[in-house]
Amino acid sequence: EAAFHGVPGLLVPLPRDLDGGAQWANAGFYAERGASVILDGWERFQAKLEQLIIQAPAMKNALAPLSPAGAARRLAELVLEVAR
Repeated sequence: EAAFHGVPGLLVPLPRDLDGGAQWANAGFYAERGASVILDGWERFQAKLEQLIIQAPAMKNALAPLSPAGAARRLAELVLEVAR
């Protein structure tokens, strides 16, 4: 939903032992692409929130190609890349 609506997030994944790391994997996917910030400890909340506020415009742009609206273009690019 965040990608579709272009809303950067401050993500707080569950501890890995509670869900096998699924939420960390999802959060990491967005964070690695510059589309979100992961809060990995409450003692870092202020710094992470400031990071989100400062980087929000760039994060919003990073979300665009990750949304379902950008899926057709990504698929076409993949097909063209494989066809070459």
